[in-house]
Amino acid sequence: MRRLFRIFIKLTGFIPAYTLLFLKLYRQPGWKRPRKGRSAIVICNHRSVIDVMLIMALFPFRSVRFLTGELMYTKSRLFSWFLGAIGCIKVDRGLSSDASYLGEVTRAARDGELICIFPEAHFNRTDELLEFREGAAFLAQKLRLPVIPIYTDAVYRPFRRTRAVLGAPILLSGDGSVSPESLAKDTQILRAAVQKMKNYLTVRKDEEDLARRESLISRIFYRFSQAGVALYLFFAYRPKISYTDPSVQKRKLREPVIVICNHVHPFDPPMLCSVFYTSRLHMLAAGELFEHDAFTSWALRRFNCVRLIRSGAVDTKAFRECITLLRSGEPIGLFPEGHISLDGNIAPFMSGFLLFALQTGAPVLPVCMSHKYKFWRKRLKIVIDTPRRITPPSGAVNPEWLSSESEKLCQRLKELHSQLTSGD
Repeated sequence: MRRLFRIFIKLTGFIPAYTLLFLKLYRQPGWKRPRKGRSAIVICNHRSVIDVMLIMALFPFRSVRFLTGELMYTKSRLFSWFLGAIGCIKVDRGLSSDASYLGEVTRAARDGELICIFPEAHFNRTDELLEFREGAAFLAQKLRLPVIPIYTDAVYRPFRRTRAVLGAPILLSGDGSVSPESLAKDTQILRAAVQKMKNYLTVRKDEEDLARRESLISRIFYRFSQAGVALYLFFAYRPKISYTDPSVQKRKLREPVIVICNHVHPFDPPMLCSVFYTSRLHMLAAGELFEHDAFTSWALRRFNCVRLIRSGAVDTKAFRECITLLRSGEPIGLFPEGHISLDGNIAPFMSGFLLFALQTGAPVLPVCMSHKYKFWRKRLKIVIDTPRRITPPSGAVNPEWLSSESEKLCQRLKELHSQLTSGD
C-alpha cells in the first residue's frame, strides 16, 4: 500500500514541481544519473521542506528514501503518517548510540533505492553553507556507496525560477571501516564539493542576469518606459538642470560611472534616470521593495534595479552585480544616505560605494536636487557636478580612509545643496 502511495505522490508531484518551481538545472561535467537498481547517497543543502519535493522531481523514476529527524514526527499524527508513507527513515539525533535506522538504510541500499540526506541537519536561513554533519560520510563509507551532491538556491516563490546544480558522483576512499579521522576528512570533502557548486551557480546567475539586462527586449522596454516617465516628470516638475563645470555640460554617461545623489523623495530614482536619458542607469534599490508584491519586484527588475539587502551585513550578491555592471561599461546610481531625508537635509554617507570605485576605477559623479517635488508650483533644481576620481591610499584601504572620503563627498553635496537653496 505504501509503495502505491509513493508512486501516486511521484506522479502527482512531478508535473507541479517543474511547472510551479520553474526548475532550471545545471549539470557539472561527469554528472550522470545512477542506474536503475544501483543505490547512491544524495546530499543537498537544506532551505525548506519543499527541498523534499525538489529531490523527488529530480529523480522521478527512482525511489528516494529521506533520512528525517525525529522532531518532524512530532508535528502531528497525520504528518507523521505522511512521512512514513513516502518512505522517510526516522533518525533519532538525540541519541548518539542509537543506530536502529542503519538496518532500514542497509535494506534500502540493497534494494537499489536512493538515500537522501541533508547534511546541514536543519533549515539554513542564511546564504552561507552550515557545517555538515558526518552522517552522509558515515553511510558512504559503511555501505561503499557513491555520493551525489546537489545545490539549490531554493527560490520557492511565485513567478521566480528555482535553480539547482547537479554534481558528479563522489567516490570516497575507504574499505568499509570507519574512523573519526576519515569521517572528518570525507565530510569536509563533501562540503567543499557543495560549496564549489554554490559558487558555480552564483557565477551563472550573475552572467544570466547581465545577459537579461543586455537583451534587446529589455533595452526596448527600458527605453519606452524611460521616455514615458521622463515626459511626465519634466512636465509636472519642470526640472532646471545646471552644471558646476562649463566644460562638462553633458548628460550622456560615456563611461562607467557611479552617480550619487541626495535622497528627498521616492521620485528621485526615476528623475535621475530621466536626467541621464541617453544612458541606462542601473539604480540600487532596497531589498524590501522587491518583497512588496510580485508586480513591484517584476517592475524593478525590468527597470534594471539592483537589489540591495540592508540587513547590516555586506550584500555580496549586490556588490558582485555592481562590479560586473561597471566593468561591462554600464553606469550605476545610488543614494549614499541609505534612506529618504524627511527634513530635506543631507545625512551622513555610507562608504560602501567607494569600494565600487576602487575595484573598477570608475569615477564618482555627484548630483544634487534642491527640494521635494511640488506639482507645477515650484521648479525642481538639479545641479550636476564634475566627475571625481577616487585615488586609493599608498597603503592598505582601511575603514578610516573610507569614512574620510565619504565625508568629503558628503560635504561637497551639502555645498551644492546650499547653492541651490540659497535663492529660495
